Amino acid sequence: VVIGSWKCGTTVYYCQEVASQGICAQQLQAGGDMVPVADCSKFDGLVLGDNCPSQNGEQERGLSNFVWYNSEGIPVNKVDGDHGCEPCDNEPFSTPEPTTPVVVAETEDPF
Repeated sequence: VVIGSWKCGTTVYYCQEVASQGICAQQLQAGGDMVPVADCSKFDGLVLGDNCPSQNGEQERGLSNFVWYNSEGIPVNKVDGDHGCEPCDNEPFSTPEPTTPVVVAETEDPF
């Protein structure tokens, strides 16, 4: 099993390759956004309460929980400071379809 999603503030960051079968329903109970992470290694070694790496210039927020996934991409257990380790036994939330960043072309200076 490997960690595949992390909740920082109201945002759940996830690795598309690891959380391929969805996000643990308990991780999104209070709502929030699901954001794919390009470099999941930036989250390696975080413990509860650590600041998560800022993504896209956002303010850093503390890690409130994370989820372990099995080799098939299914969420197994959520770990947080309030409940310890609890099973992800509800139907997982589907992750959005992978997206490709839009590349904006530079315009030529008319002067």
